[in-house]
Amino acid sequence: MEAEPTGSNRPNRRYAKLKRMIGMATAFVLAISGCVAASATAQANEELQGAAAQTQNTTQVQGTTQQTSQTATQQTGQADASQHTDAPINTSLSPDDPNEKAPEPIGLNQRFGLGRTGQAKVIALRVDFPDMSFAKDDTLEALQSLIDGSNQKFHPYESLNSYYQRSSYGKLSFTGQAFDYHATRNRSEYATEQELLDEAMKALDATVDFSQFDGNNDGRIDAVYLHFAGPGTGWNSQWWSHEFNSDQGRVYDGKEVCNVTFLHTPSNTVDGAQTIIHETGHALGLVDYYSDPKASHPYGSMGTSDMMNNNVTDQCGFSKWLLGWLDDDHVTRIVVGKQGVTVQRGGTQEHKPSLSQAVTSLDYDDMRQQGGIVVISADSALLGTNGKFSSYYMLQYDDPVGNQSELQQPALRLYRIQAELNESNAFTHFNRGSDEPHNALIELVNMKQAPGHNGNPNLMQGDHINGSTTPSTNFREAASVGFTGIDIAVTAVNALGATVGISYNDAGRVNPDDFAITDTVMSRGVLNNDTYQLKTSTKVTPVNPASRAYITVDGVRYSAMISVGGDTITLDYSLANGTITPHSTCSFEFPEGTFYTGIRDGQPVPSQAISVPVKPGPEEPLSRGTYQWRGDQSWLVKANQSIFTDDQGKQHMVFADGTTLGFATFGNDYTNEPNIQTIDLGNALNSYDVIRHASLRDGTLEVTFGTSDNEKATTYWIDTATGKPTAQYTGSQSGNTVLRVGNSVLYVTSYDYTGSTVRLLTPRQDGTVRVSDSKGTAELFETQDGTPAIMPLTGTGKDYATDPVTGKAGRSLLLVAGDALEAKLLALADAAQGTTPAWTYTLVAPTRSFFVPDTVNIMAITATQSASYVLSMEPENGEPRYFLIRFDAKGTQNARKQIDAPHIYDTDHTKQFGLDVAPNGYIAFVDRQISADGSTFSRITTTLISPDFTSVTQSTGSSVQQQSTGWMNGRWVYVAITSHITDDQPSTLDYSATRVLDTAPSPSPVTPSDPSKPSTPGKGGNGTHNANTATTATGTNAKASTLTRTGAAVPILLAIGLAVAAIALLAVVNRPASQRKH
Repeated sequence: MEAEPTGSNRPNRRYAKLKRMIGMATAFVLAISGCVAASATAQANEELQGAAAQTQNTTQVQGTTQQTSQTATQQTGQADASQHTDAPINTSLSPDDPNEKAPEPIGLNQRFGLGRTGQAKVIALRVDFPDMSFAKDDTLEALQSLIDGSNQKFHPYESLNSYYQRSSYGKLSFTGQAFDYHATRNRSEYATEQELLDEAMKALDATVDFSQFDGNNDGRIDAVYLHFAGPGTGWNSQWWSHEFNSDQGRVYDGKEVCNVTFLHTPSNTVDGAQTIIHETGHALGLVDYYSDPKASHPYGSMGTSDMMNNNVTDQCGFSKWLLGWLDDDHVTRIVVGKQGVTVQRGGTQEHKPSLSQAVTSLDYDDMRQQGGIVVISADSALLGTNGKFSSYYMLQYDDPVGNQSELQQPALRLYRIQAELNESNAFTHFNRGSDEPHNALIELVNMKQAPGHNGNPNLMQGDHINGSTTPSTNFREAASVGFTGIDIAVTAVNALGATVGISYNDAGRVNPDDFAITDTVMSRGVLNNDTYQLKTSTKVTPVNPASRAYITVDGVRYSAMISVGGDTITLDYSLANGTITPHSTCSFEFPEGTFYTGIRDGQPVPSQAISVPVKPGPEEPLSRGTYQWRGDQSWLVKANQSIFTDDQGKQHMVFADGTTLGFATFGNDYTNEPNIQTIDLGNALNSYDVIRHASLRDGTLEVTFGTSDNEKATTYWIDTATGKPTAQYTGSQSGNTVLRVGNSVLYVTSYDYTGSTVRLLTPRQDGTVRVSDSKGTAELFETQDGTPAIMPLTGTGKDYATDPVTGKAGRSLLLVAGDALEAKLLALADAAQGTTPAWTYTLVAPTRSFFVPDTVNIMAITATQSASYVLSMEPENGEPRYFLIRFDAKGTQNARKQIDAPHIYDTDHTKQFGLDVAPNGYIAFVDRQISADGSTFSRITTTLISPDFTSVTQSTGSSVQQQSTGWMNGRWVYVAITSHITDDQPSTLDYSATRVLDTAPSPSPVTPSDPSKPSTPGKGGNGTHNANTATTATGTNAKASTLTRTGAAVPILLAIGLAVAAIALLAVVNRPASQRKH
């Protein structure tokens, strides 16, 4: 069980649908998973409405403490039984509140030894290794202080004892003792957590009386914490903060080890304090309230600050009710129905037509004063003995006191809770297992988009929410399956609490007989390989998240995957080229029972069979063929993304088939068999799934392989005359963007909106590779002929929209010579003498430049001798829009067109944009897509635009992911390596091509620039192409220069999100993150 991650490492893939199981399987996974939490995140800033920034800064600084050697007095393999004095007993506990024995699980199948009331007595082990020691200030005393100390600098996280006394209203306190232990082996030699725990406990058993650590006398040690030396190894790994059950049968001094927590965060930091408090929440029986860190959509996030979500503030009222810290007379239960409102508090119940209800604070300065919550449901199960294990809404009022002291002002929050249990007494819903929006265990009903809220997610005076509003009181935010009739009107919010009106309201109820699906979202017509959206008459919910629909073309039915968001249905499908023609009859078919359409007699009603006619789209027909080459019988195939041109003007592609690299050289006619040189690179190829980059210069072929998660890469330099590698580099981090500069290869290993961290790889004569790292306040691109392009940045995030070259809002693009950039970076590294040097756009004088005004971001560019083209993201009515802009050779804009490509705003796929201009000016805008979790297929959609910007058609090419694209003889061509392993056939190279589109212009040019002049290979160019760039522009003797944004599977949606934020800041993306931090 790990808490929500923070950081800015930018994961490579996002915005794809989750398909995860819930129920018993999820409960089991959560029970054995690790659990950690972030101490302070950007989300916490927003949802705390400005929680103390100084505290967060302190956490970030202290959390980076360097590891240093232990003192020489510590002997390996020996237990240090010196211990601190006993912590004082919590005298604030009521004598009528006895220690709790053997607490029952609350929604999670796990054993518990830690009582939820009384005085807990815990043990903490500080374990170092022969090869890893603790930082100087990460001491035994610091670990002891986390149990029962009073470090006011950490308030409200000064210790377990202080925090949980306040959270439980004095019902739970902590005492305990910390011990040093020096492990006998290096850390990597311990295969499991249990192995290290057993060794430490057995060694300490000779000097420590473990029977003293059973506060509730249930025969189990209340809790064991093991703080280990060395860095964490990532979320959900062995060497990461998490809580788990020890193997059974580990008994010391008559007490069994049960709840164990591993801790990797330094004990002398706020981060360490927050982490141990969060993990102790699991030892008490609470589950995580954050979204799965590896999720592509944040469906499961609680959506606000909470100790079990992001390691900040107090435990919420739901957690306190589960743990027994809220007495029944402090929980007001309300059931709403057509006949009125039933109110129950303590042993008293009354019925009213409607209700004005006070909501008092959950937190007080005096821990003896108990807080309260208000819970509301349409189900009378809420009034029963197990009412907390049902579905309901919870009103919680938080004062900025005690554990909520980081709040800047009081907050009235409304939560949606689904806490039913299955037959194993595990929750049926979890936050970390949610596979659709608004269907988690607990989530904030987020009001930030409501009128007058200006981003405030909490309820405000004057708010009114029911089944017809957004957000609503419908479960799953869909009246078709979750209508409750609950109506909440906030009549007052002040320093003493809030007052709300609660009643039944029929608004928002839907009639199942009125359900309809229409083609009103896109209406552009369907393509052969497409994502298409339809509109429903109401917010709809699928009966099964894995439901499928069908597209019928000329009477033949094909399968389509569906996803639902509100009143929009998204369909993904892939058909063979030519299946849909301009004269086809098409429709989408939804079988009976696909959706819930409303509620009748208290039960959701499934849909009838539905057919929605759609028209065929403006798709270019393709001619297809297969080359004679045959590969191995292998599914391990991959191809570079674009057909690239070498320094002699020849066109190539590279592909891998198992352990064999194929290097294809094309002739003047794409239909002729290419010359294919095969190079055996061994089994190492099988560990990579993408070809990031390929280039050919001076007879040396460079190919860079990577992984889709950007975790590693290998670059080969190959002598094409002999087919043998002359140098090789393998690194643990892949480049998001890869360029060839001179004889070197440049990885952009990380990127933020202050600049790029780059690694220059230079092969030597002896086969070794020189590695030179630097940080540039710029972003880097690569053109088709290998010319690097620099986009200058200011070096700060807040003024990102300002171009440092001109001082204006917009972006300058500077093309530079690759050899010159290589030489400058090598000289910079030499002068740095082992440090990481910094550089700006002035490092190399540009050979050409131009300026794009008022852009939020440049998504792709291409340049020919006579013109430059950019895909610019710009604000329009407060929303990001994409524009294709052309500049002449002097940098003057002469054409502009908004691009509404089929999938340009699709949120379910990772995207890479590229531009590619043919010799006579025809433009290909390429959108490559693949879902981050692999639940939907990849596709390449090309929008083909005439030189005068008037004719726009589409091409979806092959449905095969591994394919290269480019212009050949005036046609847009796809060359795919296709695996036929299911048919027991070898892999093949297949091609598809449009009709001739790029033709010589008429004698009267359309624009002042002369697009009829074909560009020629640049002298001194690198002959490279970034495989992250879906671009290439070549003819028989000519080619265009192309730039594009970032690496394999760059999420365009992230850029959209950042653009929205930038637009808001201006008052009027492309990279990803995720490494966990606690």
